[in-house]
Amino acid sequence: MVLFRIEPAAALPSHHHRHEQYGVVIQGGGALEIKGTLWDVREGDSYYIPSGARHEFRNNLQKPTIIIDFFVPEREDYVDYAVMPDCPAKTRLKQNI
Repeated sequence: MVLFRIEPAAALPSHHHRHEQYGVVIQGGGALEIKGTLWDVREGDSYYIPSGARHEFRNNLQKPTIIIDFFVPEREDYVDYAVMPDCPAKTRLKQNI
């Protein structure tokens, strides 16, 4: 599970990975493209990105967007950002874009 904060006019560029990705827009929204299909997502929306699917996100709003993404299997490259329950002082935001 990863919390993303995406600033206005910022983007997560087109990419793909072996992980299935499930997400929920907590605040804000933007344009989410999955395998060439464009979706307008807003606060409260959820989405699914299949393993290997090319996707990107652009915050086209005037305020930050906050998204929580869940990856299956776990993203090995994000393990260092995980917070252990007994270590609240180590709370970190994975990515501020």
